[in-house]
Amino acid sequence: MKSTSLFALFLVLAGLAGPVLGAEPPSYGHHGPAPEASGRPEGRGGMPRAQGWTNAPLLLAGGGMGRGNSRVAPQNLAADQVEVFGPGSVAQAQLVPVAEGAASIAPVDPKVGNYHWLVAHEHRPGEERTASTAWYVSNPGPAPTRLLAEPRSGLAVVPRLPREHGSYREGEAWNFQVRFDGQPVPAAVLVLETEFGTRTRAVADGNGWATLVFPRDFDPAKLAGGGEHGGRAVGRFVVATEQEREGVRHVSAFNGTYSPDPGRSRDLATGAGFLLLGMAVAAPLLRRRQENA
Repeated sequence: MKSTSLFALFLVLAGLAGPVLGAEPPSYGHHGPAPEASGRPEGRGGMPRAQGWTNAPLLLAGGGMGRGNSRVAPQNLAADQVEVFGPGSVAQAQLVPVAEGAASIAPVDPKVGNYHWLVAHEHRPGEERTASTAWYVSNPGPAPTRLLAEPRSGLAVVPRLPREHGSYREGEAWNFQVRFDGQPVPAAVLVLETEFGTRTRAVADGNGWATLVFPRDFDPAKLAGGGEHGGRAVGRFVVATEQEREGVRHVSAFNGTYSPDPGRSRDLATGAGFLLLGMAVAAPLLRRRQENA
């Protein structure tokens, strides 16, 4: 009878921990891991591996993107140069050639930091493809308001950017705007994809703005282990759209990275704490039961 009661107590305590340890929020269309969903940004030589998780055009960092010279690689498009717009030169681009699959970029003005805007294009028969991303340089500099507001030719996905040292995170809602030749595109369809296999969509309003929620699709086992190689966990995403104008298909995308919801790590720790508490309470009672047997 006593052993039955002890077992029941252990089940109750484990049940308290179970929902916290095992609960997974909705994944917004998660379809399982994509072929390259390892979470590690670079492949051999520090440059990005082939991207099997999306067909959208990308600009991916290789070997990290810091305040000094960095490397960025066009993926899913054949671009011969990368345009770099600085916070103080929002209309005039610095043109950097792509050599051996990557462009070596530097701040437009070494003394002025904050966000830079990177763009690459590919011209195909009947199709225009554009990839864009934001590069944060940690030197002081103006907010990216003018940089993002500058009208640019062709189709563009323009994001709201996190504040300095911030990031996109799981579960957060962020706004993106679709523009064509600098003008908003009402009712445009935007698709959010992550390297972990999630795919979701939204339709822009009359001003070209749409709200997308970043999915909670990080692997809980990797979060509990502290991320890839013990570092901060990070995942890649892309927001893409397309339009057809005068018989030409325009495809444009903005890509970046996002982080896990910090609350998930706290939930895991809380669940583990409940389980350890249950074991600590049950152990003396079990020993007493064995001594009386």
